[in-house]
Amino acid sequence: MASKIVLKSLLAIAAPSEDALLKWIQTKVSPPMLEEVSLNDWGEESAEHLAGIQAQLTAHPPLGMLSWFPREVLELERWNTPDQSHLDTPPSGTRGHVKRLLACTILLRNAAYVSSPRWGGEEEFFLQTSASSLNRLTRSALALEVPALGLGFMLWLFEMQTHPALSPFTAFCALAFAAALGFGEASDQEIIRACNWVDAEEARSRTELGKGVDSERWLIGINSYERSQDRQEDWRFIVNRAFGTHQRGYSDQVTERLGRFSHKLSGI
Repeated sequence: MASKIVLKSLLAIAAPSEDALLKWIQTKVSPPMLEEVSLNDWGEESAEHLAGIQAQLTAHPPLGMLSWFPREVLELERWNTPDQSHLDTPPSGTRGHVKRLLACTILLRNAAYVSSPRWGGEEEFFLQTSASSLNRLTRSALALEVPALGLGFMLWLFEMQTHPALSPFTAFCALAFAAALGFGEASDQEIIRACNWVDAEEARSRTELGKGVDSERWLIGINSYERSQDRQEDWRFIVNRAFGTHQRGYSDQVTERLGRFSHKLSGI
């Protein structure tokens, strides 16, 4: 497996951290919110799911391939849309984003500890579908305005989990958080180098996957679970949210380079 490099310019913005984001979430999430997450599977076996969630919030949680308790309810929480109404229920807003961020952070922290998955097995499926957790975590962290914590978690995850169907998505989300932070003190050349880093990681993963690549579509073509139109829009949402609102004045060259990601995800 090819070695992976995290750019110093990104490390200068945020240090890799396994639990800083989760600790912040724990200051925002309440016991009733945890209970709500545990009820996601139509209320079935909610006590077991709640116990599983609480175990993940201890100082020494069981990490690795998650069992049904609480993986099922966390993955269901991942699909909630806090900014949209549901039937007669108004958008859940900040409360919903905190719960979704909690679920995705736990899922991805455990994904980081899965090693040597068997192709076609449950662990392989868990890692490939974790790309959706990356997307939803990024969107909720941006909505809750904690991009520095999000970047630190992404940099840690990138170093920990090297699966080629997941790591380019991690790199892309790291870049999105860095963009939301205005890339710190990075120069134009360093910003462009960070963009090139994401492209290089995507290309590296394609080479490593070989025939396992789903299509030629940039990024989302690497992972068959991200190929639908809805998923494409999910990733374009991050581009527009993180790259579209510039936190500082960029040169035309940087603006053009950032803009390429939207075209790539559109298949242009």
